[in-house]
Amino acid sequence: MDQFMQRAVELAIGNVQEGGQPFGAVLVRDNSIVSEGVNELHKKFDVSGHAELLAIRRAQEKLQVLDLSDSIMYASGEPCAMCLSAMYFVGSKRCIIVQH
Repeated sequence: MDQFMQRAVELAIGNVQEGGQPFGAVLVRDNSIVSEGVNELHKKFDVSGHAELLAIRRAQEKLQVLDLSDSIMYASGEPCAMCLSAMYFVGSKRCIIVQH
């Protein structure tokens, strides 16, 4: 398992230990982590607070860009339709998902 996928899994495990769901996401650009996210539904009471979506929001804010077409999303689970749509809209061409 590569370092970015390992980080996504670590985030997911940590989130479960804090009472959340087992979803972690890491957005990578130029072979380094730009942003991370975990499902925060239990913390923020926001149904859109999914790991992948939060990683995208944080990356866009940090980099001040709309286009993340040069990024790769690493996810601890299969992204839902909302998260896949967000990845599509920012131009992300790859999503690597942990194999169970």
